[in-house]
Amino acid sequence: GSCISGLLNPYAIAFSVGPRYGPTFVVASIFMTMGTVAGLLNSRREFYFTAMANGIQNGISSMYSANLIRTTHLTGTTTDIGLFIGMAVRGNRTNNGKLYILMSLATAFWIGSLVGFYASRAKRQYSLIFNAGFLFAIGASVIIYFVKVHSISFCQAIFGLKLSEWNQHIDILRKTDGEKITEDELMDIFDEIDDDDTGHIPQDKLLEAPASNDLSVRRRRKDIIGILHSVVMTHDEDGDWTLSKDDWRKLVHERSQSALLVDGRSGDRLGERSNTTTSL
Repeated sequence: GSCISGLLNPYAIAFSVGPRYGPTFVVASIFMTMGTVAGLLNSRREFYFTAMANGIQNGISSMYSANLIRTTHLTGTTTDIGLFIGMAVRGNRTNNGKLYILMSLATAFWIGSLVGFYASRAKRQYSLIFNAGFLFAIGASVIIYFVKVHSISFCQAIFGLKLSEWNQHIDILRKTDGEKITEDELMDIFDEIDDDDTGHIPQDKLLEAPASNDLSVRRRRKDIIGILHSVVMTHDEDGDWTLSKDDWRKLVHERSQSALLVDGRSGDRLGERSNTTTSL
């Protein structure tokens, strides 16, 4: 399960919710649901599926907290609590902040264990349904949050793909005459928004800019094979919903090359027609 978390989030940034956290939680809920079904059928696979779901959950918490928080076991946490208490007794209180977090985590762990114990006694295997629903609710909340905040489609949020990973290219046109904006103009738009010269812009701001300049955005989505390829092979080293200048240039470059290809084909067809007309 933790390996799945790493595969889906290869460049996670500590204390920042990554684009694929939502889909990863949904995958965890699927495994927990499979464990529920296996438990109802009295199959030993129940333990494997639930362990995978817990591994995914623990992997996400570890990535998000820079390996500070573990949600599925307490041994390392107990060791760290003992270490920090011993240091504090001798006057070294630099780790007191971590100590408070770990003590709160240990308390929550024991409360959850007690709730789980009595729930399993009362509902047996059905108690896992609550776990599956809870994991799904977390994943769905993250997905909906990104849809609202970053102005992306629901499907794009489910796959956890950025604008440059989801789309083959984009067209930006003037609303007045419907003409396409040139590549140089599009790069100038990026530079205008990137006023702090970081080279990265949140994609929602980059999409809002054309609307304020009386422009319209036409997105050309990849086919399903291209989307799956992006999910498996794309390495987003930024780990967030920002677009780098290279990402933007790639979208613009692909758009312009496609336009040139289409124009070239149109020109060939026009040439063929003119030659046919001449011969006739």
